[in-house]
Amino acid sequence: MRTVTAALGELVDTLTGAGFRASVDPQALFPDPACVWVTPRAIRDYTLAGGATLVAWCYLIVGNYETPHAMALLDDGLSGLLELVSVADSDDVIDLAAAVALPTNPATPLPAYRVAVDLDL
Repeated sequence: MRTVTAALGELVDTLTGAGFRASVDPQALFPDPACVWVTPRAIRDYTLAGGATLVAWCYLIVGNYETPHAMALLDDGLSGLLELVSVADSDDVIDLAAAVALPTNPATPLPAYRVAVDLDL
């Protein structure tokens, strides 16, 4: 069974290899908000044999632009993201109305989509 850190690291590597700025560390994504912030959400389907599924949330974030421009950037990013990952069975909704405040700048919520991804542990 691999660790949560290893599973998240592989996801970040996949995203960065495809051209996304991605990290589990929001500090690393500042000051340019055009990025994917990957964060663990839950471990489910844990078995004594060592199998489990990690649900990770990928926040696709863009800068604080006018709504039409931000939506166009988010839509383009979402197309690319969905070519790399599958939406989690446990959370098959892509949250299109998300706004994310990175810990590095909590006073400024940024336009974002949230996509849940299942990762094997």
